[in-house]
Amino acid sequence: MRIYTPEERQRMDDTAAVNVVDTTKRDDAEKAIVGAIAALARKYDAMDALLALEDITIPILTALANEKGVPETEFGALITSLTPYKWQLEAVTGLIWSDCWDGLKSRFKKWIQELSQVA
Repeated sequence: MRIYTPEERQRMDDTAAVNVVDTTKRDDAEKAIVGAIAALARKYDAMDALLALEDITIPILTALANEKGVPETEFGALITSLTPYKWQLEAVTGLIWSDCWDGLKSRFKKWIQELSQVA
């Protein structure tokens, strides 16, 4: 469990008071992130392993990528390509990245299932 500083709590309180989250923009950014991760997982036959993860963190994704033989440069390019969506999530939600990531993780499998039906 994350412990917030008083400044972070105040920022969240201030943000909550003035920022109504545009869930469409949030969802679009989250789907872009999940879609990119899922595309790489499919390319390296790692989708089952990805869906079996109990937690999704960059170190865990890195370990999975290494296990499946994903070149470091390709995985690094994936992470770099996600940066604009990270910024969009922070801007739309008014939250710090770790909180955005926690929210995304809670919807990760939902987005994969939704994106799989579209593909």
